[in-house]
Amino acid sequence: MSNEAGAFIPLFPKKHIPPVLSSIYQASVTLRKKTAKDREDWITRRLYFRLIRIPTFRDGPLDIRLQPEIVFHDSDADSPAGRIDLLVSCGRGYKFILQ
Repeated sequence: MSNEAGAFIPLFPKKHIPPVLSSIYQASVTLRKKTAKDREDWITRRLYFRLIRIPTFRDGPLDIRLQPEIVFHDSDADSPAGRIDLLVSCGRGYKFILQ
């Protein structure tokens, strides 16, 4: 490995990506909108609460967190809209962000 390549931050370990994707599929396979007005961030929260019950996230080695809501201020909207993303970490400081 060259010195230049060693300067980059290590990526999220590849071996953890299949369990993350499999868990997301498992948790979302029956996830549906409750109403026609359901927003993406509400659905993401419901997905999160399903994911934290899956052993890979509940018992480790992976951890999943809701990122803080990013609020957009629209003077014409009744309420602020936002986006909530999920952050997966593997306990080694590496993070995998889901948007």
